Amino acid sequence: MSDIGSRIWASMNEGHVPVILVVDDDADLRQLVRHRLREESYRVDEAADGASAIEYIKQAKPALILLDAEMPNLDGFDTCSIIKSAKENENISIVMVTALEDDQSIKRGFSSGAEEYITKPVNFEILTNRIRNILLRQQMERKIRWQRDKLAFERNFIEEIISRMRSAKRFNAFRVRFMFSPLEKASGDLLLSALRPDGGQHVMLGDFTGHGLTAAIAGPMVSDVFYSMTEKNIHMEEIIHEINRKLNKRMPVGMFMAACFLEIAPSMQQAKIWNFAMPDALIFRGDKLLHRVSSQFLSCGVVAQVEMMPFIYDHLQGSRIYFCSDGIVEAKNLSGQFFGADLLIDTIEKMIEQGDSLDAISNMLDTWHDTYGQDDDITLIEVSSDQD
Repeated sequence: MSDIGSRIWASMNEGHVPVILVVDDDADLRQLVRHRLREESYRVDEAADGASAIEYIKQAKPALILLDAEMPNLDGFDTCSIIKSAKENENISIVMVTALEDDQSIKRGFSSGAEEYITKPVNFEILTNRIRNILLRQQMERKIRWQRDKLAFERNFIEEIISRMRSAKRFNAFRVRFMFSPLEKASGDLLLSALRPDGGQHVMLGDFTGHGLTAAIAGPMVSDVFYSMTEKNIHMEEIIHEINRKLNKRMPVGMFMAACFLEIAPSMQQAKIWNFAMPDALIFRGDKLLHRVSSQFLSCGVVAQVEMMPFIYDHLQGSRIYFCSDGIVEAKNLSGQFFGADLLIDTIEKMIEQGDSLDAISNMLDTWHDTYGQDDDITLIEVSSDQD
């Protein structure tokens, strides 16, 4: 924990004296227990029966309750069950202190929600040790909850920074439709699109190793290289080399980016595609599949230098190009079957034929997932030669 965090935690616990509620219909025993616990520097309150204890807890939350089992009207077992059934009382510990020592009573005490069961006459050495252990555990649980909440806050803070750094303000949606369903707030899938000053268009879909915050951390660096070099009218091949070089140099071992890159010529007659360990890129004309561009290279960042030749498509007019992350083709149903490329192709064909939006693919995936649920980031992009 940082020095600041330690000081905050210390201030949270400074002067914190646990309150113990003693519930027993025997006033003399309550007074004796109260006296012994105050000698241990605990704050002690009393209740003469179960109903009074329940009313007390509505106003205050003791750290621990010492609860007699045999009391008139509402006995200790029922009192324990009522208290522990309320979610707001889940952090209150209950110790049954009773003369009942048969197995059935002990079993009933624990099943009612008691953490400890101590028989009368009370051995105060045993009682104070049990209390000390319970309160120490509570303190550790509070510390764990605080650290967990602190980590969650810091994670959300970092995710917000990354999201802002990956801002969509530079994304140019010309000729582009996409669907994007991240598994977490910070996604390992990265979708970029920009126009060069000469009218050419660059599109990239990246998929970093894993998902969530660790996978998203390199996104801003890749985005900056992609957009800044595109704005300088630099062609895609040189951009890919620079992205690969930076990932190889700066990312830890085991962190890579699978990616598909697309460059459309200013004439709109030619497209170049580079596939780095991604699912097949798909080229359609009308509602018919013309080409499947399979992976040609290792993921970006695996090696320092890459020799690459793009797939060149010279009849772009009237065509649509699709890239997707593996979260689509590897989506599982309840039987453990993958969605797969063939079903994706069939779904795209029907979508184009019927003039549907990309929601048709999203709906098909939702049906496929059913109750199994999404287990990876899901991204698909369509780039059309038609200037809608």
